Amino acid sequence: MTQQNDLIPVLGSAVGGLRFEIVLNRVHGEERFEDSEEPFVILNDFGRFSTVFLARIAMGEDTTVKYFALKTQRNAYRTFGSNITRRPITNKQIARLWEEERDNLSRLKGLQSEVVELFDFGRTFGASQEKGNHFTQSYPVTYCKKKDRYFHPLCPECLSFLRDCQDESLLIQNGLPGYSGTNTRYLYCKGCSSQKSGKSDRLVLYTYSLTPEETTKTKVIIRRRGQLYHDLARIIQSREIHEKDPAVHKRLQRVFPCYSCDYAKECYSPGKKGEETISAENRLVPFSYYEFFALPLELLHIHYDEFCDLLGGASWHSFKQTYRNRGSSFVRELIISQIDPFFSSPYQFIFKDDPSGLFALEILRLKMIAFTQLCKGILSIHARCRRPHLDVKPTSVMVFLPASGRDLPSRWNFRIKVIDLAATSLFEPEEITHGILKTIFWPPHDYQKIYTAPTIRETPFGHEEIMNVTIRSVNKGEDPAKGTILKIEADLVSEEIRPGEYSRYDVMRIILNAPSYRVENLIIWGSKEETIDQGFRIKGVVSSKDSGVFEFLRKAKDTTFYDSNVAFYKTYHVPCDLYSIGMMLIRTILVNDKNDLSFVDQEIKRIINKLILSVNEEKIKDPGYIDTLLPGLLESGKGVFSKNSVFFQRDDREQNRNAISDDIWYNILRLAFRLITNIPGFSFCSDHGDYDPNRPEKVMEDVLQELEGINSGLHVELFGSQVRNREILEVCDTVLKGLDPKN
Repeated sequence: MTQQNDLIPVLGSAVGGLRFEIVLNRVHGEERFEDSEEPFVILNDFGRFSTVFLARIAMGEDTTVKYFALKTQRNAYRTFGSNITRRPITNKQIARLWEEERDNLSRLKGLQSEVVELFDFGRTFGASQEKGNHFTQSYPVTYCKKKDRYFHPLCPECLSFLRDCQDESLLIQNGLPGYSGTNTRYLYCKGCSSQKSGKSDRLVLYTYSLTPEETTKTKVIIRRRGQLYHDLARIIQSREIHEKDPAVHKRLQRVFPCYSCDYAKECYSPGKKGEETISAENRLVPFSYYEFFALPLELLHIHYDEFCDLLGGASWHSFKQTYRNRGSSFVRELIISQIDPFFSSPYQFIFKDDPSGLFALEILRLKMIAFTQLCKGILSIHARCRRPHLDVKPTSVMVFLPASGRDLPSRWNFRIKVIDLAATSLFEPEEITHGILKTIFWPPHDYQKIYTAPTIRETPFGHEEIMNVTIRSVNKGEDPAKGTILKIEADLVSEEIRPGEYSRYDVMRIILNAPSYRVENLIIWGSKEETIDQGFRIKGVVSSKDSGVFEFLRKAKDTTFYDSNVAFYKTYHVPCDLYSIGMMLIRTILVNDKNDLSFVDQEIKRIINKLILSVNEEKIKDPGYIDTLLPGLLESGKGVFSKNSVFFQRDDREQNRNAISDDIWYNILRLAFRLITNIPGFSFCSDHGDYDPNRPEKVMEDVLQELEGINSGLHVELFGSQVRNREILEVCDTVLKGLDPKN
């Protein structure tokens, strides 16, 4: 038995008079709680690799000190639909995503309030004392619904704690998927597996999946889900033996609640007539079946798009009715109870009943404040984390609603928070030379199409083309990580390629084959240096210690290798975030109870196509030229781009005057189009590679500078000219009354 004496789950355990708990879903009463398959309250179960639970810090019998959101790994990862082709992701890459999200949140902690806060619970969730601040996985955790206890599952034979099997040779030798190259996971006992190596005893592995497609050899037994708890019966049945060893007996009392439980005999007794299922299989459920990462985060309230509707004047009563139909009833009622006073207050807006049209200005001002906070959050990620977000959408932006004082209108008090800071990871193939791919990220794993840049959704990452490759020069160099490298210049030519679609930061992988030189699958990694006729010249590298490769390339100078395979990896970075942010602005100001985002998006695409066509035909790069086209195109937009779109409800659009000036409204729409297009001289980014890798935040700084001007103008219009507006309104009313024959 290994020495793991002190490993007790922190969940449910008292720490300094406090305890951490996952909130339990007891809405149907205690009598039905044991029958529930999911006893925990879930905040969000839509993540491909994560689930977010509602957790709390509690004290005393049942006093909640603070609620928080606990983001953990899923027991079973979600897969894409059968008609969708996406890259496979491995356990190694998933672990990197969790580490990167923790690191990103840590970098931003205390610096910006526009990003969700990571709570510092020390070693509570995955921080290893032995490894300093290194982020580690927690052991698997099982929960007993009968006794409200947590424990780490044990090996039924040697009583060690079960762990994820990362032994590649053990898995592959037994016909199972490897750990690092797939996202398949198994629990096992490391000690028992080493003792059984080469023996006739059969190795036991546990998997959460109900229908895994393992092809196993005879020495492995695959046990599934609840069968893990069935096997724990052997510990209970061997109690008399364990009692003879005081150390073992004392340890089991501490780490295995079932060992001393009054219900142990009932839970672990075989069923009638040889039934295999025992009560323990129903009463014990995995909080996490496998080892897991966890991030304790502040509890936020509603998503960005929901809040934009409320800022637009949507009825709180109607919102509550819709909101109650989503997710866990406990969560819905908890969130509603926290924010109901916020939206039920009679003092929601400043100018709600003002007849001069300032209510529309107030709504627009609030929406632009929300959007500006979102942009500041993205700027923080670019500046502090040196990376893009790549998955900006309403579900990755949430709103925190603090309690309002009596003198502040409720809908003026909010904080916008960006979440999901690891939707993507660096693209780092093993054979790449160090440093050349520093700006290349994988596409997000589960993006929402309408908010995602065309560069990501229209061209597969790593798509391949057949090109003619001509070596122009080769020189030796040194790389700190790889040693000797060969620096290459080459021309890549194909009639199928549009060179203008590729950026200087895009990367290509060229595979050369020269049977006459006995060279097969020689890989060159490179990036675009300049455009040439029907292609481009690249600078690239080859990592190789084989002197024959250098000799081959030297002799191959000016030789063309026909029909070579070239894979393209576009840089997904700041310009992709700008597109998503632009679509978020469009969602903020134009979507209401008449026009949904799909309808608005159709009109947006129509205008973009006409703009691009006009610019290409005229070959004009003067941004002023766009301003001669855009107003007319907006006018033809079926009312989508009307200033009244800021009102969510039809009654408000019909009954309220609108004091938003044409200039301010046009500048906001113009800003949106500058974000979602790549028109040189007009857009913030002329293509998907138009940014500075050394200062990725520069583009968002430019966006915020323009936003500052718009917000200043809105503020002046709203608060600086209301007296003048009232005077004008009174004059107009007097004139109208004079024209009315009834007066």
